[in-house]
Amino acid sequence: MLVKWIPYWCVAMLLFTAPVRPQAAPQQEQQPSNGAPPDEATQCDARIDALTKEMTELKANEIAEFKQAIEALQQQVEAAGEDSLDDFGELDELEMLDELGGGSGQGPEPIEIHGFYDLSFFKFMISDDSAYAILAPSEWSFIVCQVNLYFTGQMSSTLHSLVEAKLAFLPHGMEYNTASYGKIGDTLFDSGVPYERASTMVADPHLTNRFNYGSVTIERAHLTYSPYDWLNILAGRFLTPYGIWNIDHGSPVIIPVRAPYMQLREMVPLAQTGLQVFGRFFPSYSLFIDYAVTVSNGRGPIEELVDLDANKGIGLRLRVIYEGEQLELAVGGHGYYGKYTDIKKASIIELNPDLTINTDVDTPLRTQIDVIESYGEYILSGDLQISLFGVTLQSEAFWRLVLYEKHGLKEYDFVILSGAAASEILYHPNHIAWGAYGMIYWELPLSKWIHPVTITPFAMFERTIQEDTLPGFNFDLIFAGLNIKPSPYVVLKLEYSRGIPHAKTLYGGNADIAAAQLAVSF
Repeated sequence: MLVKWIPYWCVAMLLFTAPVRPQAAPQQEQQPSNGAPPDEATQCDARIDALTKEMTELKANEIAEFKQAIEALQQQVEAAGEDSLDDFGELDELEMLDELGGGSGQGPEPIEIHGFYDLSFFKFMISDDSAYAILAPSEWSFIVCQVNLYFTGQMSSTLHSLVEAKLAFLPHGMEYNTASYGKIGDTLFDSGVPYERASTMVADPHLTNRFNYGSVTIERAHLTYSPYDWLNILAGRFLTPYGIWNIDHGSPVIIPVRAPYMQLREMVPLAQTGLQVFGRFFPSYSLFIDYAVTVSNGRGPIEELVDLDANKGIGLRLRVIYEGEQLELAVGGHGYYGKYTDIKKASIIELNPDLTINTDVDTPLRTQIDVIESYGEYILSGDLQISLFGVTLQSEAFWRLVLYEKHGLKEYDFVILSGAAASEILYHPNHIAWGAYGMIYWELPLSKWIHPVTITPFAMFERTIQEDTLPGFNFDLIFAGLNIKPSPYVVLKLEYSRGIPHAKTLYGGNADIAAAQLAVSF
């Protein structure tokens, strides 16, 4: 095997790279008295003597150190064993040496901090009387949407940790400004109560400066044990292994300004808390198979902290990847089942008519648990990515079935957009949600002239059916734009999109959006 030859390769490199002092110009040999040239054998012998003398002048300690390095490497190879070398897969010699040295007992690597942020510039071209105006500002606005920090630690060659935190300015008063839903004459809307903006302003008790406080979202926090390529065990808070952009979810890697609505509306749980087993198989040099199995608390109002029902969310992910010289193809699928439960707890005290505790019952103080909302969800999703001669076709799709055990009350905006009376009490029905997007983009072949800058035009179509029983939330989107990358760490995006609601009578027509974004990774 290749590793057996490493010591001999090192010795050969020593011979060829040993420092040789500059030789003085050979003196002109005296010609024999008869004028004949010197004997060639004599010249060769003199040259050999000179080289031999040069080699013997090498410091003995340098040769000893090099021999020790060879012996140590040989011991590592023998300790690893020939069978375990298959675990290196297709690593080259340098990567293999790193792997052999990973368990040297030097302790964990220092924590590394990196991340990304983005600055977006939006203009929603809608009329003031459109229902869209309550969801988005009609003024040109700069928006810092994401500031994500990654903290990574490598404890050993098989153990590493990751924490991803998202920083936000929100909560920052109300959702937008005066966002609320109502109807003319509705007592919930036109109540005569003076409007007062919610404030998140606080004062520093030492410096007395005032500022709006924000929030921190823990998107990921997990430890991963990776003994083999085909077996990795992850414990903690992790991103759901579905689709393309949920895993690589940072704005620097997403081609358009924003992610698809199937992510923004969380049609599939974006993250889960629990365990994940995943890995990769290598059937051939250019074919890979990825898998993942997840067990978690599932979806819930406080699922990051506690599971409010006895059911665990179960997920399965499979993806096949082919990487050829001109063609790259990836096809994946993901299935998920989980149960959402929200509860209310109350302490009940049995009292006598005189308001004293009734000691005649076994448990005068008991806890009563009421289920507020409960449903099971069945989700299937798929993704496809094809790249040929620099042109990439990418698509993701999902299908979601929601079956209620205890129907939850519809929020007020759901009541209004369903066309019902403002005072009517409505419950969420069983429903089906589905959606898909398709995008094509092409990295222009301009590297010969503008390297390292890349320019990628793209076009995209998306359809989202958030609820088949509620057309007010369903719409189509058409995108077109440019993705410009002046360096591997900076991305500029220009985009124009049109939103086409399925219930145009509610929204008053289409909505056009112009957007630009600067995304930076560090």
